[in-house]
Amino acid sequence: MYSIAVPLMTADTCFSLFNEGYGSQFLSFKISTRFSRYFTIDTVCPSGQICHLFATLPEDSATAVILNVHTATDVSSITIGYAVQSDPQQPIIKNVTSQSFYVDLEERGARYVHAVVLSSLEPNTNYYFEIYYNNKMQRNGTYLTLPSEKMERNVLLASGGDVGTDEQARAMTAALGDYPIDAILIGGDLAYDNGMRSCYYSHDLFIEMFENLNQKMKRVIPLMFSVGNHDLGFSAFQDTKIDVTQNSYYTFYPQETRTTPDGQVQVPDINERLSYYYHTLGNSVHLTLDSGYMIGYDGVQEEFIKNISEKYIDRTKMANYHVPMHPTCFTPIINNPQVRVDSKKYWAPLFEEYKFCSVFENHVHLYKKTFPLVDDIIQPEGQGVVYFGDGNWGISPNECNGAENPYNATGLLEAWSTVNHVWLVNITQDVISHFAINSTGQVFDKVYTMSIADYKL
Repeated sequence: MYSIAVPLMTADTCFSLFNEGYGSQFLSFKISTRFSRYFTIDTVCPSGQICHLFATLPEDSATAVILNVHTATDVSSITIGYAVQSDPQQPIIKNVTSQSFYVDLEERGARYVHAVVLSSLEPNTNYYFEIYYNNKMQRNGTYLTLPSEKMERNVLLASGGDVGTDEQARAMTAALGDYPIDAILIGGDLAYDNGMRSCYYSHDLFIEMFENLNQKMKRVIPLMFSVGNHDLGFSAFQDTKIDVTQNSYYTFYPQETRTTPDGQVQVPDINERLSYYYHTLGNSVHLTLDSGYMIGYDGVQEEFIKNISEKYIDRTKMANYHVPMHPTCFTPIINNPQVRVDSKKYWAPLFEEYKFCSVFENHVHLYKKTFPLVDDIIQPEGQGVVYFGDGNWGISPNECNGAENPYNATGLLEAWSTVNHVWLVNITQDVISHFAINSTGQVFDKVYTMSIADYKL
């Protein structure tokens, strides 16, 4: 009986963090098993229903978007029709069939994930879309494309990291609804599933937070992500080998496109997806990088930074990634010294050469802004790279260890705090303004404004 009961009750164990939804508390984790979930979790994607609808951004945010739809296992394909929303009676002018991927989770979590790239869109334009399967329209919605490089309007970007799905995370996400957000960037550690397929429901709770935000905003707000250690596993570190086909970060969130030989724009198959990519946002270009988890700092990522920076030489440049090279404090558990050495050696010189204005870092669970920096030397305003962070969206902030490990030990930070926050970045034709809000939506530090002219090559 023991040999039968123990494996049955402990199979497919999930250890998730910062999740108030399911599981029993065990130390700092919520723990569940396939057995316990059978009695506590309903089927995520019931037959015939859409269980999730959200958007991720491809490379050109002005002319395309990736709509992501999760359904039950009995819906293997969907079609999305769309048209400009100028006339509510305007008929659907184009239909696109999904790329659909079966995600083989346990019975209550299994689903099809469908990705549809809407391409050849007009910048700064509202689109109406409808989702079809089983010979009828199942859901509809609206989407607003971002402006082109001509900046038909300003861009408001929300940027933060280390989110989770607890009460604080929900409050912080809901607070974004008080601002006309155009896109949301999350710099790693999304749902704290720790790379465990058995923790799939952490991502369901995570996605639901942003679906609730979309309902409040009355349109679908696109998401952008970089990968963090808790998206891949407990001990994610440089050169980690992950089966991406078994990882929720890769299977749920396509963020790049490919053009087929016959001219179709599609997302890559799951096993072809990368951990670094870029997005144009109006007159800026934003590079998402991998903090050495799936690929090293040198080589391919160095060339990627150079190539994209030169391709978009006239656009203001920003970057984001998970592990900071300028942490608020040097907590030994979360600050690998080699990571700081590699990022400063391979990335910082390129950020400085190509005049990146804003770099968003996460992972440390604190708030910070550096002075403008070149080669770790403080520069006058407009003459160096500014690093924002440090990933404290919805979880408990870390504490520095007193005199042995003080805040701002390097003296390179202009501001730091333990406040849960998200940075808002307002991009206009001439300036980029950065300010942070707390979970009640209040701005708690001053607005930091940069002149775009200062960051032109």
